[in-house]
Amino acid sequence: MVDYRNIMMRAHLEILDEYLELAEEYGLGIEFGDFCRNDILDDRDEYKRRLAYMKETVLPLSLKRTFHAPFRRIVPHSRDGELRRLSRERLLRGMETAEELACSTVVIHSAYDENNDSPDELKRMRDDFVPFLQKILSRFAPPVALENIHDRNTTFLGMIAEAIDDPRLGFCMDAGHMSAFGQIPYSEWYGTFAGRTIHNHWHDNSGDRDAHAPLGSGSIDWGEIYALRKEFCPGSTVALEIPSGDGIRRSLDTLEREASRYFTLLTNIKQTNS
Repeated sequence: MVDYRNIMMRAHLEILDEYLELAEEYGLGIEFGDFCRNDILDDRDEYKRRLAYMKETVLPLSLKRTFHAPFRRIVPHSRDGELRRLSRERLLRGMETAEELACSTVVIHSAYDENNDSPDELKRMRDDFVPFLQKILSRFAPPVALENIHDRNTTFLGMIAEAIDDPRLGFCMDAGHMSAFGQIPYSEWYGTFAGRTIHNHWHDNSGDRDAHAPLGSGSIDWGEIYALRKEFCPGSTVALEIPSGDGIRRSLDTLEREASRYFTLLTNIKQTNS
């Protein structure tokens, strides 16, 4: 029932073998997670070793591939000049790595700061961030998907969407972050960005923290999320950000169940209207 061709798993070297087995079993793809980790970013030799291993191991396989750019303490629109410089340097390095790994999409966090959401500060962050994003889009091949993180609502990402009318700038809807940090309905997230949503991150929680739990183990209504993706961005890819193989299997079981419920409901509606 679930089309696995657009579903991938966020993986890193320590769990790669298990996830490649799951990829073969289900026909799933891989989202590279090694190159957003601070311990790897701080160790250039280890970064190069992992990149070489991924190129040797994953590239020969016919898997869909996406890339998660660095995000911890990454604030490319920071008022702190040194933090802004280092953040941009690491994002540019991530884009180069994503190209080497022939990734179809690169996920970059909004770096929204919920403690500085005055209109003037949002405008300053947008005006600082937009030229950098345009530089990325002009320089690198993979499209960029901006992801909601601590965003309470769609305001900041919406400002960027209005400022950059480029089909290679898309958005990543992170359902776990919507649950833990968002203050608007899921439908408003998906409805706002609709066809510009090119990627999704799915993981569960109980609304209190960013738990990255298996789908079905928290309070998120995955039937609703599944239906919203089908309605607003059916061609978008999905990365399951679940840190265990067992959690991936449980999440796929949840998706199968919710997809079946969705199609049963859709069939009943069509029969009623016929």
